[in-house]
Amino acid sequence: MRTLKRLAFVLLIAAAIIVTAQTTQGQRGQGRFNAGDRVPGAPAGNSRPFCCDYTVRPPLFFRETFDADIPNETPITQRSITNPNVILSTWGPGKAGIRRSHHTFPSDDPKYTFSGPAKGNWAVTLRHKDSYVDLRTVAKIKWRANNSGLRALHIIIKTADGKWYVSEQADGPMTDWREREFTPRELTWLTLDINAIVETGPADNVDLSKVDEIGYTDLMTGGDVAEAPSGAAASRVDWIEVWGFPVSRSATTNQ
Repeated sequence: MRTLKRLAFVLLIAAAIIVTAQTTQGQRGQGRFNAGDRVPGAPAGNSRPFCCDYTVRPPLFFRETFDADIPNETPITQRSITNPNVILSTWGPGKAGIRRSHHTFPSDDPKYTFSGPAKGNWAVTLRHKDSYVDLRTVAKIKWRANNSGLRALHIIIKTADGKWYVSEQADGPMTDWREREFTPRELTWLTLDINAIVETGPADNVDLSKVDEIGYTDLMTGGDVAEAPSGAAASRVDWIEVWGFPVSRSATTNQ
């Protein structure tokens, strides 16, 4: 009888472990891959549907280096943009403090966006003047950043229907310049109040097929205050790349 009780207990524990694992797996999948994420022409019957559901890897959509040959400026403006196809926008109560910065020392210091002087939450976005971008499948967003204090950069996007989202995942802080790569469909998205630069709740079924603007924010004010040295708590972005298929803006009517 004691042996049977032990066996029953072991079976009960094993069943609980299996149920927990299945539930956890389901929760991890929520918000990561949308049901409509597969693109037309993707191979059918693939044993790795979220690895190889594309025929051609997405190309470079745009790259921006903020490397224009102009003096540093606050706030950053279109003059700092080097890509003629890219339009800059700044957002939030702290947008007037976003700076295009550069120092002669160290000698390899890049030109970059700097959030230190921002007096409120802020965001920087970029849009291609002719095209949306399809950020499904294995599209990528890459950047080189150097964030100090507790600053961590989140991706923000605006979809073709005018909705704004911010990624739960973030990059930072770090002690030196670091490159980071994100796959948008792997991210967990939250809705974003673009005027306040505040997340407003979880988002489901985000349509990544036509993305209008891409950018970044640390969801915080700048850290340049009297009690701290300049740059002690700030976000810096050297360059940003978006890899995805272009979608003509003229091909849709809800612009």
